[in-house]
Amino acid sequence: MRRTEPTTTVRTPALTPSAPTRRVCEAARMLGMNLDEHGSAPPIEARLPLRSGAVTLITGPSGAGKSTLLRAAAVAAREDGRRIIDPDSLRLRAAPIVDLFRAPLDESLRLLARAGLAEGRCFVRRPGELSDGQRRRLRLALAMHSAARRPSCPTMLVIDEFGAGLDGASARGVAAALRRAIDDSRNTGAIVATTRDDLAPALRPDCTIELDMTGAVRTNRRRESATDRFIIEPGSGADVKRLSHLHYRAARPARIVRTLIAREAQSGELAGAAVIAMPTLNAPWRRLAWPGRYDTGDKRLDARRMNDEIRRIARVIVDPRCRGVGLAARLVRAYLDDPLTPHTEAAAAMGRWHPFFERAGMTAYHTPPSERDARLLDALVHIGIEPWRLASPTTAWMRIEQSGAAALLHRELNRWANAAGSTRQHKADDPQHLFRIACAYAGATPVGYAHTSH
Repeated sequence: MRRTEPTTTVRTPALTPSAPTRRVCEAARMLGMNLDEHGSAPPIEARLPLRSGAVTLITGPSGAGKSTLLRAAAVAAREDGRRIIDPDSLRLRAAPIVDLFRAPLDESLRLLARAGLAEGRCFVRRPGELSDGQRRRLRLALAMHSAARRPSCPTMLVIDEFGAGLDGASARGVAAALRRAIDDSRNTGAIVATTRDDLAPALRPDCTIELDMTGAVRTNRRRESATDRFIIEPGSGADVKRLSHLHYRAARPARIVRTLIAREAQSGELAGAAVIAMPTLNAPWRRLAWPGRYDTGDKRLDARRMNDEIRRIARVIVDPRCRGVGLAARLVRAYLDDPLTPHTEAAAAMGRWHPFFERAGMTAYHTPPSERDARLLDALVHIGIEPWRLASPTTAWMRIEQSGAAALLHRELNRWANAAGSTRQHKADDPQHLFRIACAYAGATPVGYAHTSH
């Protein structure tokens, strides 16, 4: 026997029409209307699941009573002891978005990543510099953070005109991000109202209330199935080029051997790509992932084995409108299901906060800084340059010059550049330019990932 979900009856208040003014009567006479037959709209009654973990979608044309029903549902939820949060009413301070959360930095970055804002360029921007879709995601992240800070208090998100003003892909992305956030939460549900008819597959509501202009109410309490929004297929360099501006590292990866792309099933639009390339010579996590296999002491043997047995996932790029719904992990999993070699590896600076490689089945390896990076960082701290200052090389270099330690650091930079083949060519560069390169290497702490196919 199917279990019946507890619901609450929500009824909109009956409104007594005001007496028509003379101008109203004159307008009605010219249109041949009988005002006695056009009184107030009848009350709307519907049964909604006002519980944590449930999403209710109210749809219908403008004027059908969606907003009125939404307000009545909010009143019922509040009377049921729930805290009401309207994400669209949250005030956004004119500060970098990573500073908007009352949480440690790591937690703030994870919250943004879960909302589909896992991009370095987003973190440093202010709300006014984001797209409309990104601001909706930010408001969602802030609302969920507010709910999570009071875990013992059940919360209901109430959102009117959901998806209004967004293109199709952005609206579906925000809808999927909301569904994911509610599924991950222990104390939060959501009720949204919209005129759009394209959001149900992404939102997967537990209850859908359809209104029309006659006052009829249709209720569907069957949760939408998680139909696949994306199609994964082989891609080309042209596809990667179309998406490359969306990645913080715009340069094309070297020695590409395969490309996979994702398209939206509904629109056919390009949504993301995974770029597979040959391995680099140096990867500190290899000794942990495959002990003794690629560090035999015979450099030629090691290089031959790496080229024969390893491929690297060099880029995973997802259109911002489609982020936060697991697409990056799907692209990685699609490659791991049919790899070119027994071993696959990757590295991600965002790995600590956005572990999509792990969700795809790869194993994470958190390695300490290399010996050359550790020595350079130690020298910088010795002259008063904290590691966080490396995010702004120009300002950091000015402090170095003011400290009178530029000559000392130049020697350390030459030593640093000469310690690896990838940077040896830069050891004769202008010191400030070399310092800028070193900041990009030594400042980042990427997570390494490995996978073995059986």
